[in-house]
Amino acid sequence: MGHPGNTTIHRGTRFAVDIGGTFTDAVALLPDGSIVSEKVLTTADPAEGFLAGIGLLMTRYGIAGNDVVEVLHATTLGTNLILERGGRDVALLVTEGFRDVLEIGRAVRYRMYDIAMAKPAPLVPRSRIWEVNERISADGTVVRPLDRVRVGAIARAWRRRGIKSAAVAFLHSYAFPEHEILASAILRDVYPDLSVTISSELTNQAREYERTNTALVNAYVAPTLAGYLSRLKAGLDGLGIDAPIEVMQSSGGLASPEIAAKLAVRTLESGPAAGVLMAASVSQRTRSDAISLDMGGTTTKAAPIIGGMPNIVHEMELGRSELRAGSGLPVIIPTCDLVEIGTGGGSIASVEFGTLRVGPRSAGANPGPACYSRGGTEATLTDANLVLGYISAAGLAAGKLPLDTAAAARVLQRLGSQLGINMVDAAWGVHALATLHMEHAIRLVSIDRGLDPRDLALICFGGAGPIHGCRVARSLGIRTVIVPAAPGTGSAVGLLYADQSVELSATQPLRANEPNGPQVMSRVFAELEERAEGLVASLGLRDARLHRAVGARFVGQGDEMQLTLRPGDDSSSIEEAFRARYSALYEAPTDQDVEFVTWYVQLRAARRRNVAIAAFASEEALAIEPRALFMPETGEREIQPIRRSAISAGESVIGPTIIQEPHTAVVLLPGDSAHVADSGELLIEIAQS
Repeated sequence: MGHPGNTTIHRGTRFAVDIGGTFTDAVALLPDGSIVSEKVLTTADPAEGFLAGIGLLMTRYGIAGNDVVEVLHATTLGTNLILERGGRDVALLVTEGFRDVLEIGRAVRYRMYDIAMAKPAPLVPRSRIWEVNERISADGTVVRPLDRVRVGAIARAWRRRGIKSAAVAFLHSYAFPEHEILASAILRDVYPDLSVTISSELTNQAREYERTNTALVNAYVAPTLAGYLSRLKAGLDGLGIDAPIEVMQSSGGLASPEIAAKLAVRTLESGPAAGVLMAASVSQRTRSDAISLDMGGTTTKAAPIIGGMPNIVHEMELGRSELRAGSGLPVIIPTCDLVEIGTGGGSIASVEFGTLRVGPRSAGANPGPACYSRGGTEATLTDANLVLGYISAAGLAAGKLPLDTAAAARVLQRLGSQLGINMVDAAWGVHALATLHMEHAIRLVSIDRGLDPRDLALICFGGAGPIHGCRVARSLGIRTVIVPAAPGTGSAVGLLYADQSVELSATQPLRANEPNGPQVMSRVFAELEERAEGLVASLGLRDARLHRAVGARFVGQGDEMQLTLRPGDDSSSIEEAFRARYSALYEAPTDQDVEFVTWYVQLRAARRRNVAIAAFASEEALAIEPRALFMPETGEREIQPIRRSAISAGESVIGPTIIQEPHTAVVLLPGDSAHVADSGELLIEIAQS
């Protein structure tokens, strides 16, 4: 199929590339509906790995540059930049008197009784936060006009200091952005090379601290993302590809490079969102409410999928400590509801105060785990899984990266000696602790959301997800595990299911019992939808589907609960739905008045009506030799792994055993039963203990 010299026509091919912390996954959807893939190690400059993956696909399958109609991309560039605090030339402009908005933050103690608790440090120091005399009140009254001379002086000072990017966040600009718009124009006029972000372009929601931080994050990421996308475009030109690039947003919608660079903050959960879309497609085909478990080389992501759709929320936190709310940097963006933890195949195992610890430090792609033979000297989860027999020494990435079992054994032997146990027990401890971290993440996206994980299936993918899935499911009482076809490249495949979308929101408090409530609702939604439709038209999209939501709370509360609206919903039906959901979640019904605070509109254009994946092409067969497999239920025993492609229709495979995939492996525990569904997924029934 499509090897060089083959006459197969590839015109209409679509590429999708997901860059993770360890591997970069590239897939091609060919015109006949089949998918082929390549996996390469992520490079220091992620653009190099991106282009290498596409180049390998073109060479291997004879795809010409003019055969390609689009290139889809998911990236963690923005998140990495924030976590590494790489922005040395970013400044912030605020209303006079509000220079300390980032330091003050919110009066939230994420560890209530810890006197040494530290709030997350602001992205920029106080020395790079500037004030300007201006003030618009909450009702739109101009209390103090913008000091234009001061703004011009600030622009000149920034140019002298080498500031390259700046955020502007004024008080009440979510409703009255005139001063932000004027300040931006002055800054650009005086300092044309300055990249400027204004908060009102990103969100029209109240909450001054969160809105300011969102603008600053965007200013932090936007120039780097713009330069990166420009390099990608040049690299694709070098491969003869003139197709448009589209970038995954955190909400699961695609955006053009221009919009992605301008609204860079909305790409922070780009890669994880693509994985959630893939899981949602599996949920729809199997008609299963589920939790997705996406485990790669650096992180694990978990997300609820109910009714075949991911849940969209409108605020997230970057760099949370121990997954505690209030411990990270908040940003107001539409994003798939998910939890991300620093546990992956490259997570480093260490001993601290005599106790085993796994992650959040990661060996990444360079040097990688010890078994990669690239200079890694510390034990990782991948090393442990290799020693336990869960993955094959024949290698990862369809055999392109052979693994050194002896190197893995050496680092685990050293780890075991620190703990006073043998090598195999040390490996099992690393595996079990990593699994416990995943169990915690799943509890957060299920039990903490009012969902019982025992009522849901578990959809496992990523390079390490299927290795741990059955163990996680058993510990949580989940009865069904689903492993999609080609799970090792799940997020890249998820890009193929994405549509382009536009999301807007606005703050407009309204009590549910207000007599003029229907008129206010109609006006707010009409204004949002008019703006959204203008954006959709400018993008050249058609047949966009409208989705509405509202953030509701009891009067006096600080946080809101988001409710998706159905056609015909009015104030009374929304209030009824809010009270019912609040009671179900907290078992604390109240007769307090309800108010609606934030209004949300999404227009999603279904451009991919013909995404029919017919088959995942077989990779070169890995050598599958008998090997020792350790499980605490059975001890160490020799097994013969089974190639997934060798499982015939109607055949069931019973654990304990290994089902081998090109880029990962499925570990079946004793008594677990697996078979391949008509739609291609591997369905596993977990043995009941």
